[in-house]
Amino acid sequence: MVEIIAQLSHQSASHSFNDRHSPKSLLLPHGMVCRYVDGQTEAILVPSSDNEVAHRDSVKDRSEDLLRRSQELLLTSPNLASATAPVSMDQAFSALRWDGSQLLHEAKRLRTHCFTSSFGAVFEGDLDSDEYDEACLHIILQDKGKVIATARVLDSQRAALLGRFYSENEFYLSPLLKHYPYQILEVGRTCIHPEYRNGKVLRQLWQAITHIAKYLKVNAFMGCCSIPIGAGDVDGWLRQLDRAPKLTIKPKYRLPATLLSTDIAIPPLLSTYLKMGASVSEQACFDLDFHCADVLVWLPFEQVNPRYQHLL
Repeated sequence: MVEIIAQLSHQSASHSFNDRHSPKSLLLPHGMVCRYVDGQTEAILVPSSDNEVAHRDSVKDRSEDLLRRSQELLLTSPNLASATAPVSMDQAFSALRWDGSQLLHEAKRLRTHCFTSSFGAVFEGDLDSDEYDEACLHIILQDKGKVIATARVLDSQRAALLGRFYSENEFYLSPLLKHYPYQILEVGRTCIHPEYRNGKVLRQLWQAITHIAKYLKVNAFMGCCSIPIGAGDVDGWLRQLDRAPKLTIKPKYRLPATLLSTDIAIPPLLSTYLKMGASVSEQACFDLDFHCADVLVWLPFEQVNPRYQHLL
């Protein structure tokens, strides 16, 4: 892995997500909207174009600007000029004067329901909420006002301010991160309402994530993909998995030796990552909070299977 990263460090940053030919707008079915909520301010955000970044402070109080931004809740995204320098979340997004706290709370309620039913997790105050929520940008899909899917993303700059990525709680990532010179977007807490678990909603959520990656000009996705303990022998499956590059990183907590004796059932999200060309950890980490097996997923854009580049 160190050799792979060293090779990537000499490649042009033109491999950043911003240079890919992704759609200019996020196409959603009628009645469905996607909203971004900043965990720090709990404000609803919309993407800023390069020109808006330079002038937003002078125009954000104008009523016509607020009206224009409200239309962007449908996420008709501006066409950004190519750039290689990383962009902070504060630069890439502008805040509407709309309170997103209730929307964020509903997303956390969906997370709580999904993780309780899937993993038997127990949360303090009966709500899935942690210190990373404040640092993250939250993606929330709604269908006719109902929250049906959510994920949160953490970019390199906010992770540096926080002191670490979430995945660093579970894996020793220095051998990976210290050699990678470009911007990283960590994806986590991904969940979909049981009534909407189909390929269409997962694609729509993924499209929203890739739009954020474009605006932040990141070069790699990273995150932990959770597998229920009862799903099978995760470590045994990883040892036998030969269609994905392996990361030579170590988990901080090993899976209990008394568990895992059946063939593994692969979650759809992890299956999609593998088809796209992602690398995975050689071993899974035992998530102490969720009591599940977490597999680290690493997907720099240079590794993306050409068959799936249209998703970017």
